[in-house]
Amino acid sequence: MFENLKNQIENSLGMYAESYVTFPAFGLYNETVREHFKDILDRCHIYLVGWCDNVDIKTLTRVGGKFVCVADVGNEERIAELDAPEGYRITETEDKFE
Repeated sequence: MFENLKNQIENSLGMYAESYVTFPAFGLYNETVREHFKDILDRCHIYLVGWCDNVDIKTLTRVGGKFVCVADVGNEERIAELDAPEGYRITETEDKFE
């Protein structure tokens, strides 16, 4: 389905946790942030640090049997075309696509 998307990387991680904490990377080096989450961090055994470009979706439309998404990713405009399942449609309301 994504064969024609240039320079795309997809990462997926599935896990189950009874508790978790998510905070920006600067929190790793900020004693106040670490102290705030101390109870969870003391029991934590998985640390994930990631980076992602800003993504600004400009348009999301259906063209024939395809969904076409135009987005600014980092400093580049990217266009993704995906097969649209039969019967699905896209509507935009108040800056949100549904």
